[in-house]
Amino acid sequence: MKENDKFKKLSDVPKKYTGKCFITSIHEEHIYYKGLLHNTKGPAVATKNSKQYWHKGSLHRLDGPADYFGTTEEYYIHNVKYEPNDYWKHPLVLEHKLNKILEV
Repeated sequence: MKENDKFKKLSDVPKKYTGKCFITSIHEEHIYYKGLLHNTKGPAVATKNSKQYWHKGSLHRLDGPADYFGTTEEYYIHNVKYEPNDYWKHPLVLEHKLNKILEV
C-alpha cells in the first residue's frame, strides 16, 4: 500500500487509487482501496476530531459507531444509518459479536 501521498483536494485523488493519503485542503487522512474509502483495520478517514469507518465505499462498522465527530457517534451498516438501540439488535452486529466470542 502506498503511504504518505498528499493531494490538495479530494478531486485530485486518482479514481483507482489504493493507499493512505493526506488531503491538505481539509486536513484529513484517507485510506483507499481501488478508489473506494476502505480500511479493515480501523478508520478510513481521520482528522484531529473525527473518525469514519468505511468498507468498500460505504460507512460501515459492526462493532461500534462508524462515524465519530467530537462527542457525536453515528451507527451505520452498509451506508444505512441506525439509531443505537436498533443497531445493537441488528442481526449482522449480533453475528459479529458471537463470532468474536467464539474466537476466544
